[in-house]
Amino acid sequence: MRLLSRVIRHNLRNKTNVLMGYADRVRQAVEDETLEREIETILNITTEVGGLSDSVKQIEEIAEPTATQRSPTDLRQVVRALVEDARAEYPAADIEVDAPEEAWVIADSGIRYAIEHALRNRSSTTTGGLRR
Repeated sequence: MRLLSRVIRHNLRNKTNVLMGYADRVRQAVEDETLEREIETILNITTEVGGLSDSVKQIEEIAEPTATQRSPTDLRQVVRALVEDARAEYPAADIEVDAPEEAWVIADSGIRYAIEHALRNRSSTTTGGLRR
């Protein structure tokens, strides 16, 4: 399974990079504003598909037997760390956290990935997607 996962991630990354390269070349050659928007859409979708590689890796990590060991976790601390990462990666994004002083839960390592995906999905529905 790990080998299959690595091969899939590798292939996704390679194909995504090729698509992004071609789309970028076409964008530079095109002067039609409508086509430029369509090429930008292609680049955004390609970036999202490229992110699937990371999702596959996260699923692989969560599937490890030790990953399901639950322990007390301060949810606020996890959210704040992920928001800091998002702010560093997307400085133009306006991200706010409204949370109590503490929010303790019993969770495994998958909680970080779940919150990260929720943050990215929320951002993509409100801002048209975060783009690297």
